[in-house]
Amino acid sequence: FDMEQEMDIVEEYARLNGYEKIQETLPIFDRTPTHHDAFYTLKNKISAVMQASGFSQAFNYAFTSQTNEQKFMQSAKAIQTYGFKVDDDSVTIRNPLSEEWNAMRRLTSFSIWKNTTENFHMGNERGQLFEIGSAFSKADGTYIESNRLAISSWGNEFGLYSNSTPNVYKVRASIERLFAMLGMTSYTFKELDVKVPFLHYGQSASIVVEGQAVGFIGTVHPQLIQQEKVRVDVAIAELNLDIICQGQPRPMRFKSVSNFQAVERDFSFVVDANKSMGEFMTDVKKSLGGVCKDIRIFDIYQGDKLDSKQKSVSVRVTMQSGDAELTETQITENVTKIMASAEKIIGAKLR
Repeated sequence: FDMEQEMDIVEEYARLNGYEKIQETLPIFDRTPTHHDAFYTLKNKISAVMQASGFSQAFNYAFTSQTNEQKFMQSAKAIQTYGFKVDDDSVTIRNPLSEEWNAMRRLTSFSIWKNTTENFHMGNERGQLFEIGSAFSKADGTYIESNRLAISSWGNEFGLYSNSTPNVYKVRASIERLFAMLGMTSYTFKELDVKVPFLHYGQSASIVVEGQAVGFIGTVHPQLIQQEKVRVDVAIAELNLDIICQGQPRPMRFKSVSNFQAVERDFSFVVDANKSMGEFMTDVKKSLGGVCKDIRIFDIYQGDKLDSKQKSVSVRVTMQSGDAELTETQITENVTKIMASAEKIIGAKLR
């Protein structure tokens, strides 16, 4: 016999006496399965939102060409301004497979840009991509891995389903849907403080959430478009998920729908042609408080009736109270606050 331990005796008994005589019992499950990592679950939700917005998910290696990435990025200091830890030098690989894979990427937007150009050159003249991945940098003698979301949209539909909406607005809309899913309402798209070399300066912005820069968005610079022989406009964005996902998931709060009538007021302001309205709209929300349910731009006019250095911006403000009907006095006070904010922030006058 090959009996060396107690279990061998049990096995021999079962074999000689008959396995069919052993009563079957299920094992005792006295522990709950391990929950998924919170960030893993959150990444799946982000992926679902982006796919629902019409974007396809890309998967790229974290390796890249140090030379090509540097040509694309140009300035690490500019990228640092928008919530990213990016070093001047890449994290290089000691034994790279080739020069195309000799460093760890510092920007996921560079990978999504390469996906875009390759798709276009393969005949896909329009499309939308996103990637949730890691970027790497060096700081204080150690290596840092950060989680990023990169987004790209290029070309436009034509024919029966033609759509002339600029790609940068499509990308922005997807980001706004993402913030809505995450329960974030205090965010804005601000004019760039420092130029991002690979973005069109007049069509780009920084993304600020709750007072903190978390990324950038914009149309790719025409020179870069021309160099890569891409014949359509391309918009890209990159967000720092490590910052955005702090405190997630946020508790969901419910409140009853107001039974009182909402009041809308339209304003047409004459401002300098190069003025941005973002700061003004944020200030209006602060000054009106919870009464301000929505503020949005619905028309921009530049033409013969105005000076060439001016533009007319029409804004609609929706006001509503959850406690009582707004009186004419309250509405007038709020309108006065809006006018004061317009004059203080953007130097605007009513048209």
